[in-house]
Amino acid sequence: MSTDAFNQIIAVTTSRVGDVAVVHVVGDVDMSSVAPFASAVRRELDTCPTGLVMDLLDVGFCGSAGLNVLVQARNHAEATRTGVRLVATRSSVLRPLEIMGLTELFPVHQSVNAAVSACMTSTTQTVH
Repeated sequence: MSTDAFNQIIAVTTSRVGDVAVVHVVGDVDMSSVAPFASAVRRELDTCPTGLVMDLLDVGFCGSAGLNVLVQARNHAEATRTGVRLVATRSSVLRPLEIMGLTELFPVHQSVNAAVSACMTSTTQTVH
């Protein structure tokens, strides 16, 4: 697990389900804590997975720095045809996504399993 030793308000872990990368974030994502999240997302995208799931279920706050990571991830993923999906249920995360119009750019799921399945299904449909 990567943690931000600077202020310890965020923890980021990564895992794989098949060829889908999952980035799980715990804590508040703002400009003082975003670095581990951004780094993990870039590291996973550099491996060219078929899908990237950003699990925000345990995020209590997502400021503009966190939203910027999402947009940068999407831009990077488009170049490699990597599907990006979010997992979020808290209004403290969903509301900023809605206000910024990001729910139009990202499919948002209520569970990691649903997001991973959607990535796998999307990849299967693309191959045919």
